[in-house]
Amino acid sequence: LARVVGSSAGKAISEKVAGTLLTVLVDAMEVEEAPEEIKKAAALSVRGLAKNLPSSTTLPLLSKLLVPVAPSASAGIKIGRGILLSGVLASNPDLVSEASLQKNVIGLVQGLLNDDKSVVRASGLQALAQMMRCPSLSNSIDFLPRLVNILNDPASSSEMKVAAINAVKLYAKSQPQACQNKLDLIVPPLMERLRDRQSMAAKLAAERALMHVLQIHTNAELLDEYLLQIDSTAARSLADYAKRVLAKLSPSSDDELDIEQT
Repeated sequence: LARVVGSSAGKAISEKVAGTLLTVLVDAMEVEEAPEEIKKAAALSVRGLAKNLPSSTTLPLLSKLLVPVAPSASAGIKIGRGILLSGVLASNPDLVSEASLQKNVIGLVQGLLNDDKSVVRASGLQALAQMMRCPSLSNSIDFLPRLVNILNDPASSSEMKVAAINAVKLYAKSQPQACQNKLDLIVPPLMERLRDRQSMAAKLAAERALMHVLQIHTNAELLDEYLLQIDSTAARSLADYAKRVLAKLSPSSDDELDIEQT
């Protein structure tokens, strides 16, 4: 069902049927006893339906789900909320443009990020990454220090590091002007991940993130200006890496991946 409603075939479902499906799926996500796999599948289906329905139909139901989750809730419910929010923000961020809903969304993400289970925190990071598409949301939460801490923490799993890197990448792509003022905070931990021998996924993600953070293909002066601000050894290393690797990456090849990873 999740594949059907999220594909072009989903557009053929009538609004009446889609509305009924949406109600059933939302209820399924709230059943505490349901297996976590069912909750995740329901969340994916809900976000697929939300793409093809008017906001007047989806907003009342999404408002019920996109709220802070009780710490005692199951991991399945928490992960499902993260999946749902990620998908909504990636496909139709205008759905969470209302101030009251934005406050709840921020509370939801903060709760997921503070959870004691790493899989829940990873779900929160994926949602946080998609928040970077919405300046009104991303500017309401001090997210960069948290992401940097994850990247610098030896205890962080590869999955967590990749999710944090992707959040930084989406921030750089969606808000390049604001990102320019954060290079001192963002670039050093990304450079460290380039030397990560424990996770090739984190290394490759860091390459793509750096390409966007330093605006390699759109603003050549930015890298030159940054190189003048750091010590000569680091400057030579970064300049060489940018020439050998970053300049050869395609700036648009990960656009679809940004959506698929939600």
